[in-house]
Amino acid sequence: MSECVLCRETVTNPLCPDCISEGIEQWLKESGLPSYAPTVTGVEGEQCIRCDKKIDVCLYCHTKQIYEWLKERKTSKLLLREFVDFFHFDLDKKGLLSDEGFV
Repeated sequence: MSECVLCRETVTNPLCPDCISEGIEQWLKESGLPSYAPTVTGVEGEQCIRCDKKIDVCLYCHTKQIYEWLKERKTSKLLLREFVDFFHFDLDKKGLLSDEGFV
């Protein structure tokens, strides 16, 4: 297993941020929001089971980066909540959900 370059936790999901972002990009488009360009790209780590790219950012950090980007863009609370509902990978509810008072 590889280590996330942002939080130093073990990357356990077998899909890379790019593959996960396909769904996120579709949601952004359908929501009338601009496309998001990730700030970290995989250069080392395990390989994605879908595309074989390297995975060195965990899904929590990847989705948190996008969530913070959405907040910076003054995205409505309704769309922020929808993003969390669709793309939140913090299963123990200690991150985005509790940070924003959604739990």
